Order: sequence, then C-alpha cells, then structure tokens
Amino acid sequence: MIGLLSNAAHTKRLSNRVAAGVTAQTGTFDRMGYEGVRVTASLDVVVDGSVITLKLGQGAASDGSDAVDITGASVNLTGSSSSQIDLQVDCWQPTKRYITWTLTRTTQNATINNVMADLYGAKNEPVSSSDVALLAQAFGQ
Repeated sequence: MIGLLSNAAHTKRLSNRVAAGVTAQTGTFDRMGYEGVRVTASLDVVVDGSVITLKLGQGAASDGSDAVDITGASVNLTGSSSSQIDLQVDCWQPTKRYITWTLTRTTQNATINNVMADLYGAKNEPVSSSDVALLAQAFGQ
C-alpha cells in the first residue's frame, strides 16, 4: 500500500552488543535518499552513576573524518536504576549526506545491547508487489 511507513523507512544495525567497560563507540553511515534519521542505543545493565551520551554529527566524508556535531542531536543519561532502557536521538533533514554517531560511557559501567538507525522519509518510495499487481490489473496485464 502506498504511503505506509514500511515502504518509506529502512532500519540498520550499527553496533552489536558491547560489554561494560568500553568507553566509546562511533560509526558513520550513509543517509542518501532519506530525510530523517533516528538512532537508538538499547541499554542493558547500567550501573548507578554511569553517564552515557549519544550524539549525532554530519559531514561529507564517508569515514566521518569531517563530522560536525548536529545542534540539539544528543541525549545524556545519568544512571540511577536505568537498566534496560533505550536512548534515542532524532534528526529531520540534516544538511549533509553522512551521519556519524557517537556513544560514550564514563565513570561507571554500562552494557549496550545494540545501536540501530531508522532512516525514514524516503525521497523515492519503493513500489510494493501489491502496487505492481494493481497497476497490472488496471492496464490489463
């Protein structure tokens, strides 16, 4: 069906489970063809006092070497009975093609289950098989 979110969105796994004690993770991905980006860090066990920051940057280089932080595209969490929650940062219409995400953990340990990116607002939505069938039927094919 035309206009459904599943036709206009794409989800990418950016990072698998990372044990407590790793202080920083980062990566860069291509958002070409999509207007919005939402990055989610799924947390497991978070020790009280842990400070976790998820932020997004953008740039023209595919390796993230020129990434500049996107104003307002960050979230901080200070652990206090905060186990098994998600941190999310959403950015609509960034001005550069490549998005660099950074997840930092300081002070105390926190285990990360995964980091995922949802790309949404496709500029060109794919045609679903049901749409193809309707067009074929409309044109007698």
